[in-house]
Amino acid sequence: MPIQYLLPCPDCEHTLSLTTSQAGQPLQCPHCDSSVDAPKLGTLKQLPVQEDTATTQSASNDGSTGWKRHVFAFGLITAVVAGIAGIALFFYAQSLFTPTDVEGHITMMDNELDQLTPVQLWDLWHQQEYDDGLGEWTELKYVGYNKQSEYLRYIAYGLLGIAGLGVVTLLSSFAMKR
Repeated sequence: MPIQYLLPCPDCEHTLSLTTSQAGQPLQCPHCDSSVDAPKLGTLKQLPVQEDTATTQSASNDGSTGWKRHVFAFGLITAVVAGIAGIALFFYAQSLFTPTDVEGHITMMDNELDQLTPVQLWDLWHQQEYDDGLGEWTELKYVGYNKQSEYLRYIAYGLLGIAGLGVVTLLSSFAMKR
């Protein structure tokens, strides 16, 4: 869009908008219908310039739109990264989990204890004093995996919660006015 220069009408002081192509030509004031001679090009370029309202509006919106874009991008990245990490960790945790048969485990331990001699039982008793617990008799390998699976699932739930906050942030960027 060409630059618009502002020229006051000598009769009514109404402001006329001129372009460089109108330099030196006679004009008519739309307000008082008087004839106005446009100044030559050198003098015309010294007149005040009319600001373009579309350019001014888009420039003022760029600051607020930039902020909204940052909030939108942060929400999107948070939702996607935390969501994918949470889902992947949850499925990995589920793959570690082994269903536990507590009654079968107790029966197996009873059968093993029944087969031990009194000396072996005495040694086992003393070993428990040093282990400060029942050690391998109560916790099989899959039980440890189940604990790890439980902890990893809690972390996955936390990541999915963070992804939910990312979605809320993303949606709030649409509600922002500025």
